[in-house]
Amino acid sequence: MHKIEKKEHFDVIYIEEKNIKVKLINYGATLVQIQTPNKTGIYEDVLLEYKNQEDYLSNNIYLNATVGPIAGRIKDGVIKIHDHCYQFNKNDHSLHTLHSGDQALSFKYFNYNIRDFDSKTEVRFTNQFILLDDFNIRYEILYTIEDGQLSIDFYATP
Repeated sequence: MHKIEKKEHFDVIYIEEKNIKVKLINYGATLVQIQTPNKTGIYEDVLLEYKNQEDYLSNNIYLNATVGPIAGRIKDGVIKIHDHCYQFNKNDHSLHTLHSGDQALSFKYFNYNIRDFDSKTEVRFTNQFILLDDFNIRYEILYTIEDGQLSIDFYATP
């Protein structure tokens, strides 16, 4: 089962299923919190998180956000495809591009759809972005919460 809290800058999605509680936000399709019961049954956080949820808006360490479309560093911020060079902004010490720079999914708003089933909940984040003014890509991030477990599936369709 789920509930949604509308905040000023994003929506907070709370999911509670058997032996797990999950909190997500639609900004960056970000996983904010996971709680599971300890050996005495008390729920505890098991995920590193910011104390203030608003810190996810400037998430310079990409904490729990969706990283992409390119993960890692791009040397000199340049990718060459079929004799054409594409320049990303250099956000890594002004030398390279880290996690897609200003094109990062971590800093995009996603639409979402929530489906509650008998024993699980699915949260599907979707959006379509244009990467470098040339590549139109549809992204889908599916969080499935079931039986004390969380699974994440990523899809991209050019």
